[in-house]
Order: sequence, then C-alpha cells, then structure tokens
Amino acid sequence: MIRGLALGTALAGCSTVAPPAMPVACASDEDCDTDAGEVCAIDQGRCVPGSDVPPLADLAFDVREPGMAAGEEYAFRSEILGCDAAVELVSTDDRQITVRRGEILQRWSFIVEKSPPFSPEDLPLATVEVRGPSRIGLRDLTRQVGLEDTEEGTRTPFVDWPYRHPTDTATLGPFGTERAYLRVVPGPDLPAYERWIAPAAARTDLACTSDEDCCPMPPCSQRVGPVCLSLGDAQEQACSHVPGTNWLYDASPLAACIRSLGGEVRRFDGVAPASPVEGATVSIRYAPLPDAPKPLALAPLGPPPPEQVCTSDADCIEGLEVCVIEEGALAGRCSAPLAGRPATKGSVVTDVAGAFDTVVYTHCDDAPTAQHDRAFDLTVVPPPEIPAPAVDVRVTTTFLAAGGGVNPGSTIATPLCIPDWMPAVDVVVRTSGEPVVLATDAMGQDVACCETGCLSAFGNDEGDTTLPTPTTCHPVTTSGSARVVATAPFEAPPTSAWEDLGCAPLARNAGTAGEYRREGTCDAEGACTLSALPGGGDLDQLTVRIESPVGSVLGSTMLSLPVPPPTDPMEVTLPRRALVRGKVRLGGDLCDAEKPGDCSDVQATVIAERLRMPGESEATVPGPYLHTVPTYVDPATGEPGTYVLPLDPGVWLVTALPQAGSRGDPAPIEILDLRDGEDLSHDIVLPLGIRVTLELRGFDPRAQVSPWDIGSWKNLDHPGRDGPVRLSDPGECLSTLPGLACQIRALTPRGSALLPSITGTVQVTARKPSHVATCG
Repeated sequence: MIRGLALGTALAGCSTVAPPAMPVACASDEDCDTDAGEVCAIDQGRCVPGSDVPPLADLAFDVREPGMAAGEEYAFRSEILGCDAAVELVSTDDRQITVRRGEILQRWSFIVEKSPPFSPEDLPLATVEVRGPSRIGLRDLTRQVGLEDTEEGTRTPFVDWPYRHPTDTATLGPFGTERAYLRVVPGPDLPAYERWIAPAAARTDLACTSDEDCCPMPPCSQRVGPVCLSLGDAQEQACSHVPGTNWLYDASPLAACIRSLGGEVRRFDGVAPASPVEGATVSIRYAPLPDAPKPLALAPLGPPPPEQVCTSDADCIEGLEVCVIEEGALAGRCSAPLAGRPATKGSVVTDVAGAFDTVVYTHCDDAPTAQHDRAFDLTVVPPPEIPAPAVDVRVTTTFLAAGGGVNPGSTIATPLCIPDWMPAVDVVVRTSGEPVVLATDAMGQDVACCETGCLSAFGNDEGDTTLPTPTTCHPVTTSGSARVVATAPFEAPPTSAWEDLGCAPLARNAGTAGEYRREGTCDAEGACTLSALPGGGDLDQLTVRIESPVGSVLGSTMLSLPVPPPTDPMEVTLPRRALVRGKVRLGGDLCDAEKPGDCSDVQATVIAERLRMPGESEATVPGPYLHTVPTYVDPATGEPGTYVLPLDPGVWLVTALPQAGSRGDPAPIEILDLRDGEDLSHDIVLPLGIRVTLELRGFDPRAQVSPWDIGSWKNLDHPGRDGPVRLSDPGECLSTLPGLACQIRALTPRGSALLPSITGTVQVTARKPSHVATCG
C-alpha cells in the first residue's frame, strides 16, 4: 500500500533521520500492509506486526470442568475456536483473550413420563446420555445424568452443553454445531432408545429485518448478542437465541414401539445349519429398510425449527443428517439417520440352545400401533474357543400391529450361521531382532540397545554410565510389549451355498461378510501365543500383524500364516526401524549462541504421527501410529537435548514440545519421508512462539485446558496429493480410533493439560504462523 507524508515546518532543519512511521488506522487486515506481515489490532484500531497479535485463527481450546459424581469424567466440556464470537480480544499488546462461561453454553433438560412402559422400579435405574461430535477432531463430547422425580414429572437435571453463536463460521470438518444424540437407557427389561437434538437457532416470536431489531434496548453484547437470521423461507427473518437458553424436551418413549427380537446362532457345516452355538455374542444395529420411500431417522426433539427445513439431503449436515420428508409434504426436517445406530443397550449372549432374546425400540413413533417392518444388521462373534469369524448378517423382520395391551415381538425366521473352521489350533510366534547402536558413551564406546528407554540412564552429565550390550532383542520396552493379532476376511459364499441352504442373509460388503480376529498374548521373551486359530474350512491363510511398541528398535510387520497353521513355534525376525536422530535446540531468540551449551540446554518430548498416504489404511499398515520419546543427555558430550526416534518406513509428521519447566516453545510441525527405511539425521529447533493469556471467567477453578494448533501447518504440502495437509480432518493421519484428526496438533504433551491460576488465567504458547492468522 502507498502511504502519504504530511510535510510541515518540522522538516525545515537539516536532519536526515526519518521520523518514526505513524501507525496506520485500520478496521480490518485489508487496511494494513499484509505483504510486510502487518495485521489489524482490532482493539487498538491500528496496524501492527503480525507477531504482536495472538494467532487466534490457528488456536482452539478444549476446556473441561471436572465431574462431581464417581466415574464422571467431566461435568461440562466446550471446544472453543479462537475466532468464536465468545472469545474477546482484551489486549493485543498483552495478547490476552477472555472467555465467559455464560456465553458458551445452553442448558438442556429432558422429561420422561412415569407412565407405561416405565414403572417405578425402572426410573431410578434410568440414565440419559447426550453425545455430540467434536468440532476439532477429538473424542465425542458426552454427558450422562440420571433421572429424578419432580412435580412436573420425571426429568433430568439441567445438562450444560456448548452453545455456538450463529456468527461462528469457523468449523472443522462437517460438524461444528450443537446437534447431539440423546440416548435414554432405562431399567433392565426395557430397550435403550435415541432421539435427535437440534435446537432452533432463531426465535420465531421475534421478527427482524436487521441485527438492530434484535436489541431494541441496548446495551447488547456486540460479540454474542442476538442477530437477525433468515428462516427456511428467505422472505422471513427472526432474531437468534442467546447463550444460556434453557431447553426442555419431552424424551418419553412410546410403549407400542418396544418390541422383543429373538433368534438363534448355529454352526454351518456346509450343508445346513447344524449344532447350536452357546456363548456367542450378538450385537444389533439398525439397517436401511429395503425399498423404503424415505430413510428412517431418529425422532427429533421439539417442534421443527423453521431455519432447519429441508427439501433434500443437501440442506443438511453432510455425513451426519438426512432430510426426512413426510409423505405428501413439500419440505421436511434434518435428522440423524437410524441406520448404523445401536438397537440395544449392548450385546446379547446366546444360551445353551444357541438362542438369544432381547428388546429393541422400533422407532415407530409416526404410527405406533400399525404393523411395520424394520431391518437390522447383526454381528455374531463366536465364543473364543471356536475358531470362526465374526459374521455380519442383515435381516428384515415384521412387527405386527399393537393392540389390546399386546406389543407383538418378532423372531428372525432363519438361524444366524457361522462357518465351521475347526479344528482349533494354538500357535506360538517367537519374535526377535538385533540390537542397534543408539549412542556413544564417554569412553567412545558404542551403546547398543533394544529400545530408546536405555538412553534414560544418561540422565546426568557425569558421563560415566556403562550399559551392558544385549545379544538379542525382543519387542518389549519399558512402556509395553508387542501386540500380535491374527485376522482373515470372511469371504461371503454365494447365496446358493448359504441363504438357499437355510442361513440368514449375509450383509455383504465388497465380497466379504465379516472378519476373523484373534489377539495374542506376548511374554517378556517375545513369545506370543495365538489361541484357537482356524485349522480347517475353506480358509487358505491368516494375516498376522505384529506391532512393536513405541521406542523399540524392532519394526512392526505383517506376515501370512497358512491354514492349517504349523504346530511348531514360528521364529520371526523383526525388521529394524529407521532411526531419526539429532538435537533439539533453542532458537536464536531464546538463547545466546555465543554462550557454550546455552542453545542445547533443553528437555523436550519429540512426537511423530503417521500421515496417511494414498492407498494406506489401518488394515494394511501396522501401528503404532503415534510415537513419543524424551530427549536425553548425550553421554559423549554431556549436552542435553539429544534424541533418537525409531520409526517404521512411511511418511511422518514430526515436532517437539518442551517439557514442563524447560526452556523453549513448540517446534514447527514438519514432514519426514522415511519410505525408503533409511536412517535420518534431523535437528529440531524450538523457536520463539507467541504467548497468549486465556482468561476463563465463571468456570470451575479446577477446569482443565488443552490448547490445540488448528492452523500453523496450513502451508505444508501433502507429499501424496496436490494441496496442503489437512491435519484437522478425521482420517488425515492413521489412527486406531475412527473419527479422530491428527493428534500432533496438541500444544501440550500427550496426557497433560493446563490448570488456571488463582486469577483464572492460563498461559498458552502458540506457534508463530507463516500466514495471517487473525480473525475476520
């Protein structure tokens, strides 16, 4: 941008020193010289260097207030993005932001009528669970409460749940809303059932044409005050709800929708269903109903919010909702699809006759007494002594019309079958490998180890530690032992060889209908026992997955095991992991390079996470996917900050975080390509970050804060596809838990959180971004 100078009499002298540049007034970053790294300090109305401003667009905070009841993880949890309306930038100079509890919550309460199907004995045992998706790719938000008797009926206490202001447009993934599942778990003889919570964003009783109409009597909060929203019909507008709104929902079930569902499990001998299977575990989920005119969905609580009216699935949240339109209607309402949701409280176990019987909620709320069909997916897991796969079955069954106080149940007409892969064979896999030189001691001798845990012996600078050299390594470390799993897909036989011979229809998926899976146990000598492996049937081979623990120099691998497997112990030599080694040092702004040892005076945790490449999946790539190792004192030089990180071949994200009490700020997230399996020397620098003070007002003083980096890495190119990495997208990194985004984004070491000071403040150190990370 071009800035003009006002020439005045002050320039009449002969001085050649240019006067200091006057700060430029601004209302947004567009008014500043962004090419020079300037941004607009909104609280001051002037342009400042970007390094002076908290990178709010790159920050998120997971705030959890501890639970009061036994076993309750937290009483309130909210994920706050740095650019949310509730985040107030108090001071650019002090880099201080404030969040008020009352501006980020709403309150839900649920009534469950004390009429049938509930009895006085059921209600004290009932619990209500609210579960909603994470905004930042973490575990789901959950809250569980009990029912209590009140004059209004049986209801839950208020559940504090996160509130999102309508102007909060920064969301990660397809979620970022206050929508949630409600799951009611009543007494022992009643089924669990679910509802869908989607509170209205707008108040239909308060029309508006502009935001000013929603605050006729100021002052209103400029950040979280009501705004004027368009309803489903763009011709109508209404003011938004405000934080702290109390919602009361009737979550009572209909007695006519509670039905029994039974069946039996039998072993299939290739000709017909044969002997019953006792002790099989059956889990039941709802499935899409064939030829249904509309998808079955959970009943939404409350009247339809006008702004959530839909005409197709495109109007709803992708991956979370479907548009449900009643017959003859022009529009419908977004709700969560029923397919895939659990149909019972948990799994049910077959008796000595192979039979099972349970109760399900058929979600017949729109026509409770009419006859209706429902489809279910059932997964049958044989007892551990039977070498057979878990089998996926899909059935459609009819529930007859209810009447006269009778709610007819349904029995699956054909047996659920499991294939006969007998006899059962126990196999022992003996794993071992060679030690690797990880360091050099003070005497110049190589230090060979089986795991990085041996380096913790060099915890001081005396340099006189001597370690024995092992002759053989096993995949056992101070943090655990190897994980060994045998798997095989259940290749779905043709209909003529299964259903036509009397078995229930298989739920076929890309040619398979289930999976055999058996996890072994390993001892300290690397001997892993896999019990009851298949010794027959039409199975050719098993895949054995051996996952060496974090810190081991021995790599993870996958191998094939023939069927029938050998009865003699198998000897498996594990591959050597690639070693990433180097120094973690302080950046030049944090140390004196002229002072010997000053820049290496650091204790840090080095973190690596496996980035998913095209064609990779958790089924084909053995873990672990997340590795952490501490730095140690180099025994040869006496310098701290040395690290060795053993990793399997692949592409890895790597960073380092200073340990508590140590100097330094978070290192940038980098990408290391180790697909060739070669060792790599790589130093890591802890540069000067940006310290942000988060003030929590009105929160429990015991609240815990986990800060997350949701954007400093946005300029990292993905090595396997066009464009940058998307570390906040679930599935971008390999993970043992579905739905999680990359965990390396955490700004504190794994398992740790920040506690507010007595004044309610938390100090967070963010990475300096290479891009503009302000809001707006």
